[in-house]
Amino acid sequence: MSYCSIAEHFNRYFELVMADTPELKREVYSIRYRVYCEELSYESTDKFPDGLEKDAYDDHSIHYLLKHRPSGLYAGCVRIVLPTVKEDYQPIFPSQAVFPNHFDLIGRHKTEF
Repeated sequence: MSYCSIAEHFNRYFELVMADTPELKREVYSIRYRVYCEELSYESTDKFPDGLEKDAYDDHSIHYLLKHRPSGLYAGCVRIVLPTVKEDYQPIFPSQAVFPNHFDLIGRHKTEF
């Protein structure tokens, strides 16, 4: 039996694709719509009649799609929300709208994963 690391196993079945074109970003928004609106009902489908879940953080985010290699289908997505360059304070992360004080400990110029 051969040893296979988690990364090797992951890379055998999945590929991370940067969503850096309008078409790939549309895939991201469509997946988010299906998950957040249809499957989990976190958002109302009425808010997104085009079937694309988008928000104010998308324009300053880096988006990735998770592609299932055997089928060629996109299985998920993730984004990195970057800070804005505006001087006026606004939440950096979407969760700050719900939990505004939890990020005060980190500061505005740090990123933690």
